[in-house]
Amino acid sequence: MILKATAVIAIALLAGACVADAGSEAPRSPAGTNADLRHVVVDTDLAFDDIMALLYLLQRDDVAIDAVTITGTGEAHCDPGVRNALALLALGGAPDTPVACGRETPLQGTNAFPDEWRAVVNDLWMVDLPAVERGADPRGAVRLLLDTLDGDTTLITLGPLTNVAEALRDDPELGSRVPEFVAMAGAIDVAGNTPNGVAEFNVWVDPLAAKEVIEGMEVTLVPLDATDDVPFTPFFAETLAAHPTSPEAKAASAIIAANQEIFLEGGYSFWDTLATALVFRPELATWDSTPVVVTASEDSGAGWIDRWDEGAPVRFATAVPDPLAFEREYLSVLTGQTITRVRPDPTITISFDGDRCTISPRRLSAGEEGRRLRHRARYRRWVRCIAPAQWRAHVRGPARSPRPGRVDPTRGHPATEGSRGTRVRCTAGRGNDERTGGRGSVRDRRRWSNAGPPVAHPAHRGRAVAG
Repeated sequence: MILKATAVIAIALLAGACVADAGSEAPRSPAGTNADLRHVVVDTDLAFDDIMALLYLLQRDDVAIDAVTITGTGEAHCDPGVRNALALLALGGAPDTPVACGRETPLQGTNAFPDEWRAVVNDLWMVDLPAVERGADPRGAVRLLLDTLDGDTTLITLGPLTNVAEALRDDPELGSRVPEFVAMAGAIDVAGNTPNGVAEFNVWVDPLAAKEVIEGMEVTLVPLDATDDVPFTPFFAETLAAHPTSPEAKAASAIIAANQEIFLEGGYSFWDTLATALVFRPELATWDSTPVVVTASEDSGAGWIDRWDEGAPVRFATAVPDPLAFEREYLSVLTGQTITRVRPDPTITISFDGDRCTISPRRLSAGEEGRRLRHRARYRRWVRCIAPAQWRAHVRGPARSPRPGRVDPTRGHPATEGSRGTRVRCTAGRGNDERTGGRGSVRDRRRWSNAGPPVAHPAHRGRAVAG
């Protein structure tokens, strides 16, 4: 069972003001009509977030999935990936959708997802999937892509771009037959999440494929710049578990419940799920266009995407201003119900206006205030609010939280029984420097101030609870 959060810190980062309650705005209806039917092809490595994206598509009645291709260079291996995709499609009412897998080695180099990650996503024992007798489409992934991308179909890629690059090599005019191409890939103005620290995994695994696709097709990227704004939280899991109203919702909830150490220990975001939702709800993100260059070398810079005036033009999502709007969209579609409330009421709210922090309520009982605040770290951006020698609340990452009882003179003292934190000093920035908090630029502060409403978890920052 997923542990319930007993108390919440809500941090508002909109400059000068707090945002209305997250449950006050209902999402648009998830249902479409047959007249609005949208044809999509999904190229995926069928990791857990890919599966949640596929379940989202299957639950939409305005979508027809024409084909699913598995990129063998991604997380799932070909045979289990095809098997799981066929079963998930049958679960979601699309038993005849063709599925095929591509090559299992990148076009160049030897980068790969960790073996332990691949082993976990290969096995969906926790989901009650229907038995499927048919197998992979004999055409293979590349031919299947070329046959189904017929000029009226949206291409959504959720893994390394190996299959698409091979299809483009076979048919250099492929891009002219793809009216919309959305890829979860890259890290443009933020750090990467791979061993080299500059690339995102889908690009790092096969950087040459990414380079050829970005230079040869018109592509919209949903990079870490945006997905960092939508970390997975226990509150999302609790809301989903409370609404087991569709086979897709039950499947997603079962995957989360069986893999809590992956979803709930920090560092997991709605990467591919966000990219898929933005195909239908682009207004959930802010967007920019820029020419970029993709580093396809096999050295430490592999997969780095950087702005370059002479590069290939791309459109990309820069941020998700209201992360809870995305969660409401996803949950509403997956459950078939209109979900408007995805967070409990906060017990403490810390508001940051770009210059200083204020806390509400200003006084707490000694029992409440005497508890240390702990968190689950997330990614690189953080906010720290300190009342020296009195009361402290901090949310930061990716470094570990201080050991109990440890005092760092640069950050104030731990909370003590009966102390009162009425004056709060705040610093904000980007990076891993725990001592100074001085690395955040003015741009970083603006980005923070647009990062999200006063909710139980500030985007990127994980869960902070009293206890």
